Amino acid sequence: DLKNQVDLDDLNDFYDSPKGGHNEELMRRSELVSNSNNNFVDDNQVNSVDAYANMAKSYDYYKNKLSRNSLDNKGMNIKGFVHFDKNLGNAFWVGEYDSMFFGDGDGVRLSPLAKALDIVGHELSHGVTNKASNLKYEKESGALNESFSDIMGTAIEGKNFEIGEDCWIPTWFYGEVMRDMKDPSRGRQPAHMKNFRKLPVDRDNDWGGVHINSGII
Repeated sequence: DLKNQVDLDDLNDFYDSPKGGHNEELMRRSELVSNSNNNFVDDNQVNSVDAYANMAKSYDYYKNKLSRNSLDNKGMNIKGFVHFDKNLGNAFWVGEYDSMFFGDGDGVRLSPLAKALDIVGHELSHGVTNKASNLKYEKESGALNESFSDIMGTAIEGKNFEIGEDCWIPTWFYGEVMRDMKDPSRGRQPAHMKNFRKLPVDRDNDWGGVHINSGII
């Protein structure tokens, strides 16, 4: 029963690092997304519905198209948190908690990220990679991890090769797309290994360029 496979909680703009033993605090500060009727009218509710629907669609793709029973192929529940932090232009997977986190967008580059099916499919696919491999999240192996998530997010959406176009706000400064698998240069990514960007392995440098170099595959 899909209702028992997908769990979605609302953090109500609460921020605390989801890394480093704060799981109890996250769960204490969050509440299970629910409603007494089908009238989801305010933005918070709409974002929650988007996240739940797209998590379910991603789960269904793996199950129906690839015969994979959830992230671990053993039927584990899929966990997501919406409204993480305030005006956060990011979505991410945290393996320590087997959970996805979705920000509401910063209003400059990104609107709420959970409304983009390929973004949700991307993050859920990090969970699959996490359960199925031992790829280090840095440099080449980290870029492959990101590439796999882009590939699967695109397949789940089944629309085009752009990533996150439903939440990306095109600007002259940040570019017209987040990423484009067909033409990585549109997202300011290298397209060939000869142009691989060697960067230090730390947070400020994208853990050795895992997102920057993910267009090379």
